[in-house]
Amino acid sequence: MGNKVYQLVIKFYHYLLVSFNFWLGLLKGLIIYSLIPALVALYLTLQFMRQNPDYDETTIKKTYRTHFQQFQQHKLSSFLVNLGMILLTTLIFFGIREDLGWLVIGLASYFLLLLLTTLSYTSYYIAFGDFTIKQAFAIGFISVIKNPSLTLSLVGIYGVMIGLAYYNAVLFVVLFPVLYGSIVVYAFPKKLG
Repeated sequence: MGNKVYQLVIKFYHYLLVSFNFWLGLLKGLIIYSLIPALVALYLTLQFMRQNPDYDETTIKKTYRTHFQQFQQHKLSSFLVNLGMILLTTLIFFGIREDLGWLVIGLASYFLLLLLTTLSYTSYYIAFGDFTIKQAFAIGFISVIKNPSLTLSLVGIYGVMIGLAYYNAVLFVVLFPVLYGSIVVYAFPKKLG
């Protein structure tokens, strides 16, 4: 019994380490320039942990850093995605504050969710497919429409994570990368083939 508890605590620690490396990767690129490399490295590290149960702390750090550096060329795409998210979030915020109407807020929210779900599919295709960034975005956008159940699940996860961030920011920082990345790594291959 004690050995199983120890193994569970170590596994939890390793997942926390992956979350820490994700946030560190985002900060290295000032968040704006490193979103796509951080997401792709997160997925690939979680996939590595899934396929190689004999990992340790050093291997996790090295795997994450290697994948993060491998996808550093996607800085411009990360910047453009972040710019879109910032503009849409600002429009939603000022739409609510200045009472611009629910149509404007609804459209901005719709396009923000479309951008976020497309980013999820796109980063998955970059990580596990052999696509250029343009191809991955195109296929990601089509996948949003083609897979409504998976897309709605992602939207639900975003809602849960926003609620978690609102009520407990520390828990959000710890859990978001691992939960989000695990869903992409485990659910996407089953649904997308």
